[in-house]
Amino acid sequence: MTRPELELLHGYLNGKLNADDFARLQTLLRTNGEARRMLRTLSTVEAKLEQLAADSPATLPRALAPTHEAAQTTLGMAWSRLRSWRPLAPAAALALVLIGAAWIAWVRGPVNEPLARLVATTNARWSDPNVELALSSGELTPGPLRLESGRAEFLLLDGATVVIKGPASVRFADRKLVSVDEGRVYCQCPTPQSRISVITPQTKVVDLGTEFSVEARADQSTHVAVLSGKVEVQSPNAGVLTAGEAMDVRKNHVVRLKPLSREEMVLLMPSLVSSPSPPADAARNLLVDPGFESPLPSPLWRGSDEFLEHAAGLGRSGHAVRIRAKGHKFWPLVKQTVATGDISGKVVDASVWAMSAVDDPLTDRQYAVLKLAFLNAEGREFASSAQHFLHKGAPAGHYSQSHLAAQAPPGTRAVELQLLLNACGMNYGSVCFDDAMLVIAEQPIAF
Repeated sequence: MTRPELELLHGYLNGKLNADDFARLQTLLRTNGEARRMLRTLSTVEAKLEQLAADSPATLPRALAPTHEAAQTTLGMAWSRLRSWRPLAPAAALALVLIGAAWIAWVRGPVNEPLARLVATTNARWSDPNVELALSSGELTPGPLRLESGRAEFLLLDGATVVIKGPASVRFADRKLVSVDEGRVYCQCPTPQSRISVITPQTKVVDLGTEFSVEARADQSTHVAVLSGKVEVQSPNAGVLTAGEAMDVRKNHVVRLKPLSREEMVLLMPSLVSSPSPPADAARNLLVDPGFESPLPSPLWRGSDEFLEHAAGLGRSGHAVRIRAKGHKFWPLVKQTVATGDISGKVVDASVWAMSAVDDPLTDRQYAVLKLAFLNAEGREFASSAQHFLHKGAPAGHYSQSHLAAQAPPGTRAVELQLLLNACGMNYGSVCFDDAMLVIAEQPIAF
């Protein structure tokens, strides 16, 4: 492989590819088997180095903390050695791992909790593929997030929920501040500690304990609507808005609108993908063997067979399916497809119970994913909705339920329920899934 090709792989692992580089990487991986093998190897090595650096950073010998120039030289030598595909002697391999761990720790510095975590999406399409990769890995890229279409739900550090509806350009400036350059966001702040402020080019909206919507419009105005509680709009002659009130804010003046109608409030308040939902009627469950009682692999549940285990006795009341991370795949999954016929406009409810395994718990940036994929008449996925859960800190050995609902877009002929593990390319960490459910409902979804 050439040096530019290796730099593409390295840029992907570090989340630093622009759109053009990402397109070149996709072409390279489709046409070059060595590149695919190299990416698997490098992602596994990087995961091991990160774990080693996290487990024992203080124990690294001083001699193994190279300067930046020396680290780059060492890394280049390591890459050359990997390119040769010759096995390293155990002692040399250990030295390479230690030097690599020191280099990664030096370059990356301490890892901080992201200001906001992506927890759910509905047909989200981001302008930059690097942003999508970073968000899917549990990271938050610096600068604005440009959502071209669909919606994305974020959970902030202190507990606030922010839902973005595309097209929109939003930036999480700090743990208490969201900047909206374009588009609409819905904010829910359930506790005093979770209160945030939203800044647009025209004004600043300060939460006083509420649910509210802020939209930065193309006509250089900001629309503020309060759904419950109250907010302070920091513009001349604006003041405090309470539930059911809305106003337009322009750069030099404020236009107070009439009270919101019930219909307007319903449209502005989204049905949160990540919110809890009453359990659906099990008799209406469209899935076959939802409790994974049959041995795997099975003609009903398909997926990444190498990563799947029939977990006897580990379910909530019997068996379960266990997905293990094995170091060379980022998204192992198990899935079942249900032919529904034309259900355009109907609401699909899905849920599953999941547990981080006690003997091999999820760590770092790993998490579970519940996903609904909508398939057209040709059996191709053309829309989706997903929820991320069991993030870092979730107690191992304890089952919790994930639920999501999404409206089937026009052209839907089948629905595929997918259960995934974000393995982050690591060779440790596993999740058990049990009691999955897929139900066709009727109620509409707002936002």
